[in-house]
Amino acid sequence: MRITFIGSFVKTKTGIERINEELIKRLIQDDEIEKIDIIAPKQRAHLQDIVIKSDKVRLQTFPTSFLKLLFFIPRFIKTIGGNPVCVIANIRPIAIIAYLCCFFKYQTKIIQIVPDIIAWHYPKLFPFIVSLSFKIFGILFKNFPSLYIVHSEFTKNDLITEWGIDEKKIKVVKLGTFIKPHQPRDNFGSKKILFVGTIEPRKGLDKLLDAYEIIKQEIPDVELIICGKIGWKVKDLVLKLNKMISTNTKVKYLGYVDDDKLINLYREVDVCVYPSFYEGFGLPPLEAMACGCPVIVSNTSSLPEVVGEAGITVDPIDVKQLATAIKEVILNDALKRKLSIAGIQKAEEYDLNVNLLQLIEVIKNA
Repeated sequence: MRITFIGSFVKTKTGIERINEELIKRLIQDDEIEKIDIIAPKQRAHLQDIVIKSDKVRLQTFPTSFLKLLFFIPRFIKTIGGNPVCVIANIRPIAIIAYLCCFFKYQTKIIQIVPDIIAWHYPKLFPFIVSLSFKIFGILFKNFPSLYIVHSEFTKNDLITEWGIDEKKIKVVKLGTFIKPHQPRDNFGSKKILFVGTIEPRKGLDKLLDAYEIIKQEIPDVELIICGKIGWKVKDLVLKLNKMISTNTKVKYLGYVDDDKLINLYREVDVCVYPSFYEGFGLPPLEAMACGCPVIVSNTSSLPEVVGEAGITVDPIDVKQLATAIKEVILNDALKRKLSIAGIQKAEEYDLNVNLLQLIEVIKNA
């Protein structure tokens, strides 16, 4: 079986990008896969050697300049049309080009992976070209894929409601965490709050910063630790964060952190807070639960689906409610122990190996 895989692979991969690279590594190991043509932006084609050096893999990169990209389009269309299956990892500008194959009467089956459609709902939160891609896709190409793969029932329902996609064309394949479930924790009392995620408006960090100001009035020695790379549309948010860091030594921004350091943080802090108002899945809360760390998440989008009864859900817009929930967890050791046990049990339901194998079977049987 020959496939084309269109995706983006940045140097410091997080979340879905790590899952995509792991998926390709598993596809390489599958005896039924003969060849994988990977198409990626030149500046976002950072893949491990095990992928690059595989005899099964051929990497094609394209320039980010639109004018230069025009010269590469014929070659990409020929590549996509030459393989029976094309997997598109997200809705991005280059993905739109893949659908031009449909006008050339190629028989390629296109599998569209959709982590979420937040850029369709909130275009102003994204760069213009990304939002435009979603608009073009949602209006012109939404019926072209042979199959959609999503990672939550929420996203499945979103596709049905917003784009009218036939339920039979959507397959839900859950994600999993690279962190194996640990033993329940009982080493609480650090009074540390952890946020993990890309620094961008939809993640709700601004509301968490406001909630922290309320919490420290009652718990003066409470700490807030923030991890994650800088994302899009964050000028005001970064200014607010920098101002808080400069005036409060208890607020720390660590940037991107690796798995080992992240596990140590999850095993140290009293609570991980993820007040994102829109997620197609939400890997950080799952990672935290795997480490036995109590979690508080938004009561919106896919997050209640992911954490179930193992986490506390709040209205991400209600700063007082968020602050109250965090204080309750920090001050209640029995609650923290209960959430630690429940979180680990919930995380065990999301086995990355099992889910990747399921994803591969969906691709092969499309």
